[in-house]
Amino acid sequence: MIDFVIRIHGNIHDNLNAKYLIPHKFVTPDRLFTFLTAFKTYLNEKQYLLDLNIKGEHTDNIIVKIQEIKDDLVQMIDELYDMEDALIPY
Repeated sequence: MIDFVIRIHGNIHDNLNAKYLIPHKFVTPDRLFTFLTAFKTYLNEKQYLLDLNIKGEHTDNIIVKIQEIKDDLVQMIDELYDMEDALIPY
């Protein structure tokens, strides 16, 4: 579980921590969306780690928070893909 949290933090810090993602971190918008797709896939593939630790009302708060973060990240990525006619300045 700790490796999952470290990987989430690492991906955000290493790939999304910049004033201008395009072109500083990603050469093209397509490369950014390729990364986001892979990141979303990783998050969804590791859902089983959270599922193993969810115990109804007895679930630790940290697990609940990690689940919320994971869900928020997936939702954010989905919303980026849902934007029609989005202008990407670069």
